[in-house]
Amino acid sequence: MLNPHQQSIKEKESKKKITNLEEVNKYQEEEYEKQIVQNNARYQETIIKFNQERKELEEQIEVQKREIKDQKSKIDLSQFDIANINKTKEKVEQENFDLKLENQLLNDKINQLLGIINTSTLPNRFSTTTRDTIISQPDNTFMNEQINKFREQINKMREDFKNELQQLEKEKNELEKELQKEKEQSNKEHKYFLDEIDKSVSLKKQLDAKNDQIKQLEQQMDNSQKVLTNSNYEIQKLKNQIKDKDFEISSQNENFNLIKQQNEYLKQQLLNQKNSNITNNILQDSKFLELEQELKNLKKNQQEKKDQLQKEREENERQIKERQERDKQRDQKNKQENKKQIEQKFQKAIKERGQLDVCFIVDVTGSMDHYKDQTKMSVQQSLQIIKKATNRDTNWASVCYQDKAELRQLGKYYEFPFSKEQEKLQQFFDNIACDGGGDAAEDIRGAIKQVCKLSWPSIFRIAILICDAPCHGKKYHDGCGDDYPDEDIEDAIQQLIDKNIILIALNFTHHTSKMYKEIQKIYESKKKLELYLYSDLLNINQKDLASIMSRFIGDASQIATQTNKSETKSKEGVKIQKDIRVREGAMEALCKQENFYNFEQQPNVKTVNSKFKVFRVEIKQEQFNKNIQTINNIKCPQDFLVIEEGNWDCIRTEIPFAFGMMKDVFLMKKIKDYSNDLYVIKTPIGSKPYESIDLALKECRSHLICQKLMKKFVDDLQQQKSEKYVNIAIPSVIYSDFLILEESKNSFWIAERFFKGEFVKYNNNYGYINSDDKLELNKFAQSFTYYTYFISGAQYMVCDIQGVGNYFTDPAINTEQGFFDDTDMGIAGQQMYLVNYENWKELLTKKYLELLDMYS
Repeated sequence: MLNPHQQSIKEKESKKKITNLEEVNKYQEEEYEKQIVQNNARYQETIIKFNQERKELEEQIEVQKREIKDQKSKIDLSQFDIANINKTKEKVEQENFDLKLENQLLNDKINQLLGIINTSTLPNRFSTTTRDTIISQPDNTFMNEQINKFREQINKMREDFKNELQQLEKEKNELEKELQKEKEQSNKEHKYFLDEIDKSVSLKKQLDAKNDQIKQLEQQMDNSQKVLTNSNYEIQKLKNQIKDKDFEISSQNENFNLIKQQNEYLKQQLLNQKNSNITNNILQDSKFLELEQELKNLKKNQQEKKDQLQKEREENERQIKERQERDKQRDQKNKQENKKQIEQKFQKAIKERGQLDVCFIVDVTGSMDHYKDQTKMSVQQSLQIIKKATNRDTNWASVCYQDKAELRQLGKYYEFPFSKEQEKLQQFFDNIACDGGGDAAEDIRGAIKQVCKLSWPSIFRIAILICDAPCHGKKYHDGCGDDYPDEDIEDAIQQLIDKNIILIALNFTHHTSKMYKEIQKIYESKKKLELYLYSDLLNINQKDLASIMSRFIGDASQIATQTNKSETKSKEGVKIQKDIRVREGAMEALCKQENFYNFEQQPNVKTVNSKFKVFRVEIKQEQFNKNIQTINNIKCPQDFLVIEEGNWDCIRTEIPFAFGMMKDVFLMKKIKDYSNDLYVIKTPIGSKPYESIDLALKECRSHLICQKLMKKFVDDLQQQKSEKYVNIAIPSVIYSDFLILEESKNSFWIAERFFKGEFVKYNNNYGYINSDDKLELNKFAQSFTYYTYFISGAQYMVCDIQGVGNYFTDPAINTEQGFFDDTDMGIAGQQMYLVNYENWKELLTKKYLELLDMYS
């Protein structure tokens, strides 16, 4: 037991610690409260400001809409007036034409009369009596009078017509001027209308941007509130601990003082006994009994205090649980909103990228009955294969062709426009009789051009050519009957290429072999061979044609939708280098090399010694927490931690050991390092290091964001596992640390440690999904991709998941904006994944996403 002096010292130290803790706690609490009040005030001011701006923008948009509506009404009225003016103009022009015609007739009459005068003969239309009367007049007086009368009438009519014509011309000119003014005014109003529409669109964009900013601020407030709640929870725990400790010390002090008093009293009693030889019973001493009673009272008071502290602690815990329950309900509500939002995104993805178009181009001349029947049989099989392989719904169409004589007769070949009802397509085939054809060659060119004119509803397009005779053009056959030997199918093939339609060419007979070879040359010359799928089926049993067609359509559907391509897709990388090595990520490209682990021992590998100052980098946790939904706001370099690890003497390859799609890959080891760890150095294509540490940091951003997201994913799974008492193993997956190596002032490299094992690609950034449902890490990887899409509110999706064992690397992030980096395929990449994910979600993600209440 401690002596009184030691007890006193310990008591003072405890009190000092308690005082310090209370001061620190009070300071932290005040700082947190100040910070949250300031943040809330700032956020509220910003939100109020944004809401005001949004309201103003909405009012402006409404005003613009009303103005546009008014302008549209004016334009409609002007167009109506212009139409009436045009009708009046046409009427005037018609009257003018009629007058000119009548004038011409009158001129003809005048000429006839002049002819009468010159020939001194009368026309037949005068009656005999009239002629006799005229003839009987002396000196032709009557004739002269009649002629003069006619002349006067004609002159008067001429004058009247001339005046009327001048008046009409004047009116016409005035109308034309008015029409021109109306046109100019209409053009001005139309331009103003278009300008107002542009303004409206611009305002709408501004409004959307403000809404996004408000959403980001609300998310930051929510994150700050969560941080504050957790801090308050920790502070409350600390307060409870301090109270418990304070009570414990106080109780010990009180007990110590009482015991000390008892000891002093007993000592005094013993001393008194020795001096007076009094043998009284100490236990009966009233003073001692009083001390005993005081001790009991003290213990009672201590117990009451303890009970009071327990009640306070229980009340605090109850309040904390209530807050946690409210937070849980809020999180659950957010999850439901996210599920609803993602369902809407999924439906949009299905509409835009969840369909596939297949068109059969079928020769229906006399010899094609069996091929037509096999084509009909292939439809149902193809439907199932396409759905299983790509999760796409199929739109079916067909153009059944013969030759030019039938085309002239029909106007166009038999056509079935795109439809999802395959039964109707099969009925369409049943209703077509195979006959006609004329010469041996057929009009495949005309059929393909008609196919290209179809309304293709999907962006994924396949045409399959079913024929037993070549197209027209002597270069496409070996001298069969051809009435159009100079024709060339190349322009029709170009139309297929322009519309991104994959052509499946199945060669059933030797008559079409040369044609298909020439068509292949066209695709090769245009560097579009990926749009041409050819197979030689000369020796195939015709009964098997339906299943073979279905298989080829299935293969083409995967090529069209790229569900069978695991390579990372890039906006620029493939343009930079065409070598097949650059279709992979850096680590994947390295893993395909052999004998690289002990590179320094290989005689054909040149190495150099290098001295590096080494830094480990990561994103600041606070900035990550604030921007989980807005990763574009994570700035470089201010939001990064750069931690110096020391100076390394290293050996590395002098030139790249492998080439990734976006990076060159060097190998490096530390000299005199007994661990023999291998490091992979990545540089931009061209093998030059980064010129500054900030440029190197920027290159690390995607990887480091994914590193934080992966840690959060694992932590969330562990937390839910604990709360729900679920017996499930959570893989300890990480994105490995990134190192920045400073070789000199303007020379920086990025390195990460290489781990031995099998490299596995789980998905890419354009819809490819590894379908291995036996591989646990594959399930984990697909769940992680969907998890990031979910927690971001569909703002981004981490994909291109790959790595060795539990160490993942080289990720890509598809954002809604589409400009995060060169591997960001935007909404298109997200939609491609969502459509394919629907096919595999139960097998691959249910286990982990159900635990997080994210599976639907």
